[in-house]
Amino acid sequence: MERKPAYGWVVLAAAATAALCYLPHLHLAFSAVEEDAKLMAAFGTLTTFAIQAILMLPLLCVTPALWARSAWRTHPAALVLLALVAFATGHMAGGTVQEGLYAMLLIAPAGALIYGMQRMKLSNFRVVFYGSIALLAGLFGQICLPSMLAEGDAYLALKNLVSAYEVEWNYMAELMTGIDASQREATQAIGDMLAELKIYPEVSTLQLLYYPAALAALANGLLSHLFNRRGGADLQKLPPFEEWQVESGYFYGTLALTAVAYILTMTGVSYGMGLLRVAYAMWLLPMSLAGLCALKRWTKGRAWVFVLACVFTGLFYSMVGQMLAILGMLSFLQQRMKRRMQGGDK
Repeated sequence: MERKPAYGWVVLAAAATAALCYLPHLHLAFSAVEEDAKLMAAFGTLTTFAIQAILMLPLLCVTPALWARSAWRTHPAALVLLALVAFATGHMAGGTVQEGLYAMLLIAPAGALIYGMQRMKLSNFRVVFYGSIALLAGLFGQICLPSMLAEGDAYLALKNLVSAYEVEWNYMAELMTGIDASQREATQAIGDMLAELKIYPEVSTLQLLYYPAALAALANGLLSHLFNRRGGADLQKLPPFEEWQVESGYFYGTLALTAVAYILTMTGVSYGMGLLRVAYAMWLLPMSLAGLCALKRWTKGRAWVFVLACVFTGLFYSMVGQMLAILGMLSFLQQRMKRRMQGGDK
């Protein structure tokens, strides 16, 4: 029996889209006396960025899934309506047609792509992985493309943010003139890191943008199944957590991308190191999740080990993530060998 259209999903998706597309235009300013103007301007920049990041990440985690759900429960034409909502919000908030187009680029490709991949019955892994690429493109289009077209510098937004943080950091460092040698070294290290980000923004920008894009893509993939618990969409079945696996195309594709990026870096190509870091992030995040899944499978009956691993992963991902990624690679190779021995996936 065919279910009736549920237009409430379109309303929810439109509200989330409007909020998401308005946030890049939110700007806070703080009044100050003339001698504190630079400091307060930097504080306003950092506060605006913090609020935007805190609000945008949850919206990115749910809005594309709402787009896909709206198309499933009403009609694919709902995607066109939602794209118009994104354009109208960006246009009204920014005052130009270009701002409307940037707003559409932020969310429309990801929302439409997730629905299209679900309709084509692609695997859950591909829906999430390709969705992360679409969200990365959207974030780049919103944050970097305007300054690239207007000023010829795609990384101007990151430079301005780092400059604002540098102003605040230098002010705090002056207040801590009596700190000991070890603290002074840590302060100098942070200062050097900020200087490197400002001088070589192309090295880190895409990598930094990929982390929220990947997290949002995973959240949207899982939410699509949560929204569909009562049916209405023909999604690929989500297997138990311990059975999640990366796919062969991803495994060999990221290895090839890493090799190409490494060669470009060694030959002195300017964007080589930036591409290498993006390739590393694309390898690390899905593979570490696969490692966590493998750990749950290998420690079946000892749930405390898996719980402990989840806690350490959340607290110390920069250290634990690489170990989990190695486990994920071992699990992938183990499964490939097992299938080959059984005569499949040759």
